[in-house]
Amino acid sequence: MGWQIWRRWDAPAPHAVSSATYGFLPAESIHGAIRGAILERYGRERADAVRIIYGGSVNEQNVDSLVSKPDIDGALVGGASLKADSFARIVRARTR
Repeated sequence: MGWQIWRRWDAPAPHAVSSATYGFLPAESIHGAIRGAILERYGRERADAVRIIYGGSVNEQNVDSLVSKPDIDGALVGGASLKADSFARIVRARTR
């Protein structure tokens, strides 16, 4: 399924982007393509039930933009989880 998702996004081939960093718009596009592929293969009920988690850099400055995207259902929080205030802010953004 991976190559089909890359083709739907109309991006360079996966081997050409090994160290690229993407912003939230492309992340939303990729998440939407993943959900679309699940929808096509398994139907609406399963596509809606799957939670697609963003695995990029999440912090208290960018979390609002990230969680506002409809196909991004959550985030893997790394270093920001080591600071209680930052982590609490991220959790509050997701639970609104």
